[in-house]
Amino acid sequence: MRIIEEIDEMIETARGWLTRGSVGFIPITNELSMHAGHQALLVTAREHCEITVVCLLRTPLSFDASSDTTMSTHSLEESLRLLTASDVDVVFTPRWEILFPAAYATYIRLGGSIQEALVPAHCTDNALNEFATALGQLLLIVRPDIAFLGQKDAIQAAIIHKIIHDLHIDVSLRLIPTVREHNGLAMSSHTLLLSPQEREAATLLHNCLLLCKNSIEQGVDDAPTLTQLVHTYIAGNEHITLLHLLIGDPETLQARDKVIPGTLLALKARVGKNLVNDNIQWMRDGSWRL
Repeated sequence: MRIIEEIDEMIETARGWLTRGSVGFIPITNELSMHAGHQALLVTAREHCEITVVCLLRTPLSFDASSDTTMSTHSLEESLRLLTASDVDVVFTPRWEILFPAAYATYIRLGGSIQEALVPAHCTDNALNEFATALGQLLLIVRPDIAFLGQKDAIQAAIIHKIIHDLHIDVSLRLIPTVREHNGLAMSSHTLLLSPQEREAATLLHNCLLLCKNSIEQGVDDAPTLTQLVHTYIAGNEHITLLHLLIGDPETLQARDKVIPGTLLALKARVGKNLVNDNIQWMRDGSWRL
């Protein structure tokens, strides 16, 4: 396994991809350590691509993780050890200040429905643009054929999809189902920071999404009704503060008044001092990605 920290070295390495086969790319942002969800991504990437590249990037921004935690040297070393055992070809570990040096001035600005959905519910406008720019840089530096994400990262996937579409970047995006603990909690290194009481409370998030699924299957297609159902289900739990609920298009994040096949139901909540995200998606063929 090759570990690359510098952008120039990663660019030079990527120039040789064409002669070696297809490249699968797994961007991992703001995770403290590897977990079973990442292992599922690695397995899928290896099944479909000859070369597997993982990027470990810690950002100062708050999207899918709490901004008051940091990736320690120990957690980075542990992640690298696990990746070595997972038959990964390249691990790219750029520092944020290398992606955004003092003189940096070229940003991707996301507008439209994505901007409306994420600002201010998930972040500030500047933070969204920085995050999108970082993801765009990674795609252009690594030059993968396929980018792999878990369904838990549906918001990040929407951002990547928009970048790929609007900038005509030749990359396919593939989502795999969320890996969950036995109690339904979506796998994340940040859930390890929850107290036992907070972990128990966090299971309500997936449960209320499943309640929405059952309601939809019984004919309830009104988004405001489902929104009220979620608020009622979570209300009163002292450990949970619901920050945002999106019922909309999974690619544009455009909100929908009526739920139809192809709709994403995504929520963001603060559980204790940590941010927890979860979602489910009603697929266009009528199945569910849970």
